[in-house]
Amino acid sequence: MTTFRWYVLGLLALFGAYVALEYYRPKPLDWSPTYINKDKIPYGTFVLFDQLPRLLGTDSVATVRQSAYVQLTGPGAGRHRGGGALC
Repeated sequence: MTTFRWYVLGLLALFGAYVALEYYRPKPLDWSPTYINKDKIPYGTFVLFDQLPRLLGTDSVATVRQSAYVQLTGPGAGRHRGGGALC
């Protein structure tokens, strides 16, 4: 083989190795703060939600889709009632 063919063959091998390395590279971690109980990413709370019944000593944990303020103070609390000042 001529030198040119060895050069082309070397470049093809190098390119193939690069493509293989990029293909098998591990996925980068998703560090977005979602705090969703089904997310298994670092800021997801899957493990905490899974272990809460054991930690609290209950059979299950209820999921509430309200803000903490509304959940703790009840419905209607925090609404402005009359007057000129805003709450």
